[in-house]
Amino acid sequence: MRRKLLLLVFFIVLSILNVLSQNKLSLLDGKVISLESYIFHEDENSISYTFLNKKGKTKEFFMDYSDIYSITIDGQDSIFYSPFEDNDYSIEEMKSIITGRQTAQKSVNPWWAFASGAAVGCGSMYIYDLKSARIAIPVGYVIGSLFVRPTESSIKRKYPEYANDNMFINGYQSTASKKIFRNSLLGTISGIFIYGAVWGIENYNK
Repeated sequence: MRRKLLLLVFFIVLSILNVLSQNKLSLLDGKVISLESYIFHEDENSISYTFLNKKGKTKEFFMDYSDIYSITIDGQDSIFYSPFEDNDYSIEEMKSIITGRQTAQKSVNPWWAFASGAAVGCGSMYIYDLKSARIAIPVGYVIGSLFVRPTESSIKRKYPEYANDNMFINGYQSTASKKIFRNSLLGTISGIFIYGAVWGIENYNK
């Protein structure tokens, strides 16, 4: 029994050490990439790395240093970002922005943007009397989605610890806005394709 307990503790500690020793890239857009391997190319100011995609396959990619905020190797952070001009964000300001972007990457899931985009894309195709509206409505919807983002008050309520951190709020809003726009665009395109599929089936059966 004691031996089994010791083995259990050993595997738990090993798992924790494995998690802590993971090598990660933190990008300026808020994405975090777990690295399988990496090679620095100092002469090109870039890094080549391999990572596991969502299908569990190993992929190789290159990343310019200018797109990286930091890299974590065995629990140690190395900051790549540095302001070049006086009006650039400081390292601390960018850290808050990246935290906001990373938080939004994890928590924001605008499924409603895809659903409403699909409804607009499909529904607008049924406007037969005014053909120009069939294009204007979905295009207008997608353009309008560029200006949709979580309000400051909603972010402060959800993350009170960052209520006074404008950089965090800025980063959170920018990433959330991009995800809303992307889902709106994909939803609208999908809605148009749905209409096309339905139209094809209806006419095929005639």
